[in-house]
Amino acid sequence: MKNDRTQRHNTDDIEAMKGLLTEEERKDLIIEETKKSIEFKPIIPLDDSAGSAVPAFPVESLPGAVQDFVLAAAASIGVPVAMTGSAALGVLAAALQKKAKVKAKEDWTESLCLYILLIARSSERKSPIMRKMTKPIELYEEMVNAKMAEDIEEYDNQEKFFKKKIKYLEGKAARGVINYTDAQKAREELAALKPTRPLRLTAGDVTPEVLVNLLEENNERMAIFAAEGGLFGTMSGRYSGAVNIDVFLNAYSQDKMTVDRVGRRTRILRDAHLTMVMAVQPHVVCEFEARKEFQELGLTGRFLYAMPDSLVGTRNSREAPDVPPEVEAAYCELITELLAMDAGIKGGVMLEMTEEARDLFFDFDYDTESRLTEDYECIEPFAGKVSGTVLRMAGILHYAAHGPRASEIRISRSTVAKAIDLAEYYLAEKLRIFNMTSSDAETQAAAYVLKRTLTAGKDSLTKREIAQRCKGKGMHADDVESPLALLAAHHYLVPVPAEYAGTGRRSIRYFIHPGLLKTEAAREEDHNALVPVITPAEPEDFTQEERAVTV
Repeated sequence: MKNDRTQRHNTDDIEAMKGLLTEEERKDLIIEETKKSIEFKPIIPLDDSAGSAVPAFPVESLPGAVQDFVLAAAASIGVPVAMTGSAALGVLAAALQKKAKVKAKEDWTESLCLYILLIARSSERKSPIMRKMTKPIELYEEMVNAKMAEDIEEYDNQEKFFKKKIKYLEGKAARGVINYTDAQKAREELAALKPTRPLRLTAGDVTPEVLVNLLEENNERMAIFAAEGGLFGTMSGRYSGAVNIDVFLNAYSQDKMTVDRVGRRTRILRDAHLTMVMAVQPHVVCEFEARKEFQELGLTGRFLYAMPDSLVGTRNSREAPDVPPEVEAAYCELITELLAMDAGIKGGVMLEMTEEARDLFFDFDYDTESRLTEDYECIEPFAGKVSGTVLRMAGILHYAAHGPRASEIRISRSTVAKAIDLAEYYLAEKLRIFNMTSSDAETQAAAYVLKRTLTAGKDSLTKREIAQRCKGKGMHADDVESPLALLAAHHYLVPVPAEYAGTGRRSIRYFIHPGLLKTEAAREEDHNALVPVITPAEPEDFTQEERAVTV
């Protein structure tokens, strides 16, 4: 009772004081009293990737020789099994692409090429992974080219001879000394030569134009293995000034591609196959996912992501075991056998599944389809292709288990189940990285609005004041409504209707969570735990003061 009387007296005192204050002072007093009455709830981070569990890579899905080498290489190099395992899948795909396809039904077949990103920081030994896993391809190239050395040299000499002869005869024909038919005959002789060029199976950071040439010269097959993500800069138009990804899109799905360039002959790729395995840093993936053109054209949806927990700080190189020679030999022998396989009939061997395998596959396909508008809506471009990925994985695992004789055997239910396990791992990683990159425009806008709000140096602002601070990004009062609602739902801000009656229009005042109002020293220590980490590139109009606020 006494407390009620005391509270009433305090309220009366405040009301009495209001009569002695200016309108601005009354406003400040009511704002302060309102703040005291707010019950601030714990912040729910906008970016919940920190709480997302890192899925375990299903190494048991890999057949014997591959699994043994993947485990041994990971232990020797000091990296997670997901890195060597994913790289091994890429190596197998590079060895098998264009040699076989997997049939789901009459009008649905899949090639065996894959696009894979290994995501790790600069100290994660990405280059040693690439060297170790791709060694069989490099050795095979060297072996074949050594055997072909004399034939290659002979063809080069003949080609040079006929080119000089054609130039000489065309010159004489132009002066009227001889007939043009002699030059034409020399051109026909050059065209009749069977090209003998060095075997080329892999490339690095190439331009799209060079990649088209490489595909044309190498039976429309090529693999890209790179320990950095410079290729994404090339795709974005580093040299041309415009996004150029047609060859990367078409070579994944084997769509016909015609390339016309002024002053050059037309190039036609009818059945190009490309496999890519790149090891990149996290910020590269963020930039890749943030590119609108890559999203809309479906490039991001073609890539499998692997970003396991880092082992940095726990590695012990002194005690890391070497890869047993017999384990490495078995892996190299398998890859060499697959590389040496003849593609056989045009278009490659058509692999079919057993009835039990087909049933399991279509059950997975149906389940995935039903989740595209719910669980997988945010990664629909990838999830919509994941059934095709299962078919590709099944074909790759089938050959890894049976070697060249796999073409005589139907794909088993067990192999499809293992392919599904791998696909589910990459689905989980895609979801986790989607959360990390936070490519959702509303979340990005909320992060920007929060930055602008925090740098005002106040503990509360009206909606109008916040909108004023966001003008640099072209946002108006209506544009900040949705971001503010999201921030309120996550308890960064608490909206309270204005209580005072002034000459201005009533507005909503947003009170900032006290946990965000630290001194600069305290903010440096623990601000990141409260404010969302939005990784893609920040807007260019941030001031130096705003950059100091970690978001």
